[in-house]
Amino acid sequence: MREHSVLPSSAIAYCATTLMFAPWIASMAQSAAQSPAAPESCAYGLWSQPTWLDSPRPSMTALQFRTLALSAMKTANQSRQDAYVVGVAGFLPLTLSRKDLPTTEPITWPPRLRVVRSDGAPIEGPRGDFWFAYPRAVVDASGTLHVLWAEPDLPLPTDPRRLDGQVPTLHSVWYATLRSGSWSRPARVYRNPSLGWDEISTSRLVRDSENGLHLAFSVSDTTSVIYLSAPSAPERRWRSIRIRQQSSAGYLDLATGSGQQVAIVFTAGVALPEQRVNVAFLTRSHDGGRTWSEATQVSGPAEEPAIEPHVFIDRLSAVRLVWVQQATSTFVGGKLWHVTLADSGRRSARALALPLNMMTSHSEAILDGCDTVHLFTVAYPEGGAELRYTRTTSNGWTPWMRPFEQPGGRVSIEASEDMVHLVWSSHPRASGPQNPDLSGLAYSTLPVSRKR
Repeated sequence: MREHSVLPSSAIAYCATTLMFAPWIASMAQSAAQSPAAPESCAYGLWSQPTWLDSPRPSMTALQFRTLALSAMKTANQSRQDAYVVGVAGFLPLTLSRKDLPTTEPITWPPRLRVVRSDGAPIEGPRGDFWFAYPRAVVDASGTLHVLWAEPDLPLPTDPRRLDGQVPTLHSVWYATLRSGSWSRPARVYRNPSLGWDEISTSRLVRDSENGLHLAFSVSDTTSVIYLSAPSAPERRWRSIRIRQQSSAGYLDLATGSGQQVAIVFTAGVALPEQRVNVAFLTRSHDGGRTWSEATQVSGPAEEPAIEPHVFIDRLSAVRLVWVQQATSTFVGGKLWHVTLADSGRRSARALALPLNMMTSHSEAILDGCDTVHLFTVAYPEGGAELRYTRTTSNGWTPWMRPFEQPGGRVSIEASEDMVHLVWSSHPRASGPQNPDLSGLAYSTLPVSRKR
């Protein structure tokens, strides 16, 4: 797994043992067959002028609000969008030292779940003395917001300095919903002596076509992946399945498709026939997550190390995989891969060189209703951070674009029926020197229209 590193500016960069080759990967790793170009089914407008969901201000609360999820939907009457940004305000579940806890700046303690609607309205979080570590969120077809997060079993100290910069071990997964402006009572839905629940080892929270919920994460003291799911009817009850692997799972993502399809992608190391790190693996279920296939390799040596993988299932039930290929312990150069897998094996593989001569990190992607993958990454030219954007076409990736003049930090992206939604951490450009302590949440949308 790539080492965690801290990049310039306030953005945080993201950053094994034996699994055998899948036979068809060995034959296709060197030269992937390209699928024939198909006509584009959708047209795309321009990204809207960014608006502020959370106004820039010089405070610890603003700096430490992390954009973790944006969920969007279109209601049956086609009249409104329900979109939320979910994160944590105040002291975050990160390893900090005492010098990182200034006494002159305001700090929220204990940490608070923070929810902001896409119209900028803040929403109070559920009550309780919770840690709210790395929340995941999604909106279902009824407009209900669902949130999962992790907790330590020990109570929080009254003073954050008592932590001495160390994060307590996380043991439990908790769940709450926001419906008609009211939160449900938080409930624990899973417990383990040591969760691997963090930014890179926990997938998105995904809603399927039947309003069921799905999420996967690793367990830090085993080689297992935990799959959590909750069907929508008659009463939403969470169930857990342990998917045993031969080596520890790294980066994780999950997708659902028609016909009770679920797919999980993760990275792991292999020892045979030669040692490799950050190999991308895929495991699938065709019965709604009750049983799972043996994990198979979906990346080859020429496409590795694979980091920050994203998985989607398109309208034809093909698995679409996107990952960044970047050498271990570096954030410069590399490639962005897009691989399509059908039942017969790998159908296409396309690559795009990452921006040269500058560091990049933290890619986020979404598949829209036209089966187009949209991806953002944060680039770090000299003196700042900014967003770079690309999307797939019938001929591969578009060239990298820079849609916004505003600086860019953490990104969250989601797609509704006729719109792609984007939220990122930013601060305003000024005529004079930029104030790095100013931070807020910027929001923009990309219109999508189907061609007749």
